[in-house]
Amino acid sequence: MSAPVRFELGQSAHPFVAPSVRWAYQDGAIELSFLARLEDAEFRFGKSGLAPVGVGKDSNIPVILALDYSPNPGLSISVFAGAAFRGELELEDASGNRVSKQDCDTAPLAGFAFRLRL
Repeated sequence: MSAPVRFELGQSAHPFVAPSVRWAYQDGAIELSFLARLEDAEFRFGKSGLAPVGVGKDSNIPVILALDYSPNPGLSISVFAGAAFRGELELEDASGNRVSKQDCDTAPLAGFAFRLRL
């Protein structure tokens, strides 16, 4: 019996909706997955600072490899590592004029999660 392999194109919603591609291989309680997504977020600044009531734009492409272990429905442990590529930060004032635009270096990503449901 072969282990299931999934390939998904769609939108992930973590922490906001973004186009993504995900490949996953599961064998029993272990799942190995690869995720790449196009993140493009906008946020508004407060009433003071460099661009009062301006808009910030943050875009990048995170590429992540994750390993999940779920021995039962109440317990799961996840670890992931990867990098965010092609980062760009842009700042516009309240009138929509560009104040600043900056390319960002590749940034490493890593983390873990532990979930226990009682």
